[in-house]
Amino acid sequence: MGIFDKAKEALKNEQLTDNALDKVEDLARRKLGADKADQIKRVRDQVDERVGEGNPQPNQTQQPNQAQRGDNPEEYPETGR
Repeated sequence: MGIFDKAKEALKNEQLTDNALDKVEDLARRKLGADKADQIKRVRDQVDERVGEGNPQPNQTQQPNQAQRGDNPEEYPETGR
């Protein structure tokens, strides 16, 4: 298992990612000051939504549903429309 595989696995561990984000948030508050605390918290929460358990990986794409697809059957021949 390579280092990137280990990193991907670590990003799926909610407890591990929360601990790391808490440490980074504390460091940022100490370095940037209390006046930036709201911005730091917002960024931390946004990152937390994207990593950890149950979160889709950013490179995974969803298939468009019929409403998102065009009406051109040649555009999507697999549907047989």
